[in-house]
Amino acid sequence: MNFAIPFPTYLRITKRKNKWYLIYAIFIISLIVQLIFYRSAVSNQAVLASNAIHSTTKKVLKHTQLEFSKLKSPRDYVQQNLQSIRFQLPDSLASLNGKTYKEIILDNLESLDTENIDIINGNDHFKQFFSKFFDVLVENKQKIPHPNRLIFENGKPIIPNVKTVDNPDDTLSEEELYSFEEFSDDFINDLTIKHANIVSSIPKKIPADFYKGDGYVIVGGGKYSWLAYLVIKTLRKVGSTLPVEVMLPEDSEYEHELCEEIFPNLNAKCIQMSTIFGDKNLEKLGKLSGYQYKSFALLASSFDNCFLLDSDAFPMTNPDKLFQSAVYNDYKMITWQDFWRRTTSPFYYQIAGIEVENKVIRYLNDFYTPPRNHIDKQKTSDYQNKVPFHDRLGALPDWSTESGEMLLKKSVYFDSLLLSLYYNSDGPQCYHPLLSQGGAGEGDKETFVAAAHFFRHTYYQSYKAPDKLF
Repeated sequence: MNFAIPFPTYLRITKRKNKWYLIYAIFIISLIVQLIFYRSAVSNQAVLASNAIHSTTKKVLKHTQLEFSKLKSPRDYVQQNLQSIRFQLPDSLASLNGKTYKEIILDNLESLDTENIDIINGNDHFKQFFSKFFDVLVENKQKIPHPNRLIFENGKPIIPNVKTVDNPDDTLSEEELYSFEEFSDDFINDLTIKHANIVSSIPKKIPADFYKGDGYVIVGGGKYSWLAYLVIKTLRKVGSTLPVEVMLPEDSEYEHELCEEIFPNLNAKCIQMSTIFGDKNLEKLGKLSGYQYKSFALLASSFDNCFLLDSDAFPMTNPDKLFQSAVYNDYKMITWQDFWRRTTSPFYYQIAGIEVENKVIRYLNDFYTPPRNHIDKQKTSDYQNKVPFHDRLGALPDWSTESGEMLLKKSVYFDSLLLSLYYNSDGPQCYHPLLSQGGAGEGDKETFVAAAHFFRHTYYQSYKAPDKLF
């Protein structure tokens, strides 16, 4: 019999009254039907196996303990603690794959470890990590608030005698800066101990892949959500296409029309502090307000390469290109200078354990011209009174920083972000006056660069001074 005969011909053959041909045709058809059902069963079994493995691996990730100090990864946890995990894959699945439970789970960790982390919709690992860090913040909360920052208005302390130091020829020596604000010995000693406690609790690297992708984050809430809307419209008008996340400090500030209809049409979304950090975790910190929210916004945003914008920062050109710029590739953090000189108290460096040496290394923010071209040798005989304090080795450089716009890679600067969160959680009556001493714009503006400076991270601050329109 010629097996090359097309199948319809078999049907014609069966019309002959030959029972053997009929039986053979039925046999062939039954084989084909069995093959179809077999392939379907195998496919379904593969899907069930894949789903079971995926589900089991997720359980492992969920039960992984990200210890605050040791920071075990899910992979390390499985390697060391598989026997103590009470759930396992069914024996049939293990034998089907020809691997042990441990091998099956580890094979799937690499992809699921990152897929499972979605912080803006609430992630257990993220919440657990910050629950422990918030505990450290609470344990090391300031006991002695600055006496000139006790009266608040609209969530911010009223600052008497705001200083607007913008003359590049002003010396701003060590002794001059000491005279700007008074800080008691008890205030300094209390913070010195607590700063060291906080730093010792900060991990050297990010404990998990919390962040991914590029985008912008803006602090919203109330009228600031609608101001953020105007910023987003401006971004789109100048050609920006990257996504935007608007962080809402309070759940009551979630506006359905804005968050569900208007923002999504602009590739933007609302994200909620309570969902990301957890209500109970935030309750530990007490009342938050004003400038403190920026640190939370940076940590809450899902983007790794994250551009923080104030809700009144309107770009004139498309800032998307900065994400791929050579400067950002080299430094991983870009800031913009403010109108005013840096007025950080020398006491901050004492509290942080940063040595400021009697050595001039620059003039203001000029890192290229040899300092000898600017400094009179006679003046260097009196570093405390005649040399600009922030021109010295170990100090932050002039000028002060405008934190209304800042781009950084969070996986690199995660330790700095945690330290700046501490600076801002104890900011209004503590680190804000230390870092600005009543300088114009006192608030979170210096906390980010100060934290990066502490960990000796490089960052790039723009050299062009901001223009004044008045």
